[in-house]
Amino acid sequence: MQDLVLSIFFSSEILGSFLLGIFGILIVLWIFPKIGLLDFPERYNLKRKPIPYPAGLALVVMFNIALFLFLPFTEQNFLQLLGFIIGIILLSVTSFVDDRKQISPILRLCIQAIAASIVIFSGTTIVYLTNPFSSEAFHIPFYISGIITFFWILGFINATNWLDGVPNLTLSSGAVASFSLGLLSLSPQVHQKEFALLCFIFTAILLPFIFSNIKKTRFILGDTGSMIIGFSLAVFSLFAGGKMATVLIVMSIPIFDSIFVFLTRIFQKKSPLKGGDGLHLHDTLLKKNWNESHIFLLYFFVSLLLGISVLFLETWGKIFLIFSFALLFFTTRIILFLYFTKQ
Repeated sequence: MQDLVLSIFFSSEILGSFLLGIFGILIVLWIFPKIGLLDFPERYNLKRKPIPYPAGLALVVMFNIALFLFLPFTEQNFLQLLGFIIGIILLSVTSFVDDRKQISPILRLCIQAIAASIVIFSGTTIVYLTNPFSSEAFHIPFYISGIITFFWILGFINATNWLDGVPNLTLSSGAVASFSLGLLSLSPQVHQKEFALLCFIFTAILLPFIFSNIKKTRFILGDTGSMIIGFSLAVFSLFAGGKMATVLIVMSIPIFDSIFVFLTRIFQKKSPLKGGDGLHLHDTLLKKNWNESHIFLLYFFVSLLLGISVLFLETWGKIFLIFSFALLFFTTRIILFLYFTKQ
């Protein structure tokens, strides 16, 4: 398996995708300022110069180019990939308009629902679920699998979007999750080389964006990037034959944090879709005087540790890890929430 991983990850397709990612960064840093694609620091009373925004536009364009250049389209995968690409285009166009002009959360949710529906009717759904008490898998009727897939995609889109409050959180979490899925797909039990290539292509494009934004915030990803990362990860987990547990474990922090914030807003009789209330974990850590680099490192290493762990776990181990981490996370979040509420 090690030789197979190296042969794919250092293939011309992956190296080409990495170069596309570098080219995307150069466009963001050099071209965006010249054509006025900059953020609006005055909206948030920030005393700094505008920086390129939304950098996700370049990421999306480079990813689509890589798909057409390096990923083989076959009779078996054509409709699924077509639905995936149409969903990406629809979401990225809407998110770009939202990044520049701001549109209503309801309209964004409707577009997300359309993108999820396109994926479902192109043939990408959860077809089987593994029985944790045995190695058998049971078939799910289409209407049930469609509903589960629909909310799975919508949940991931918004979880990664809400994660984008600190530079590199969405990018690094997406890269770790995609890379973990790629490695899992090359295991003897799964053996999906084509799907692993897709995951590694996505990872290779994300890496230059991460490296260029570590020491200094040079750009803002925007909804155009964060939503596409969430959408892609959700669809990847379905392409892999329902590897939902793997992605759920690696992305535990943003997913559980989104659930906590969603329920807290409902409890406070607020709109669960309206942000700006500082309830997210990264906002809480900023209040405790954590700097953005420390928050990034926390999220990155937890995701990396979970990503490594999931490669060696069977179904029961994954279930135990999910529930254990959920208990730890929600206990910590409730304590922090109560602490700041009293202040």
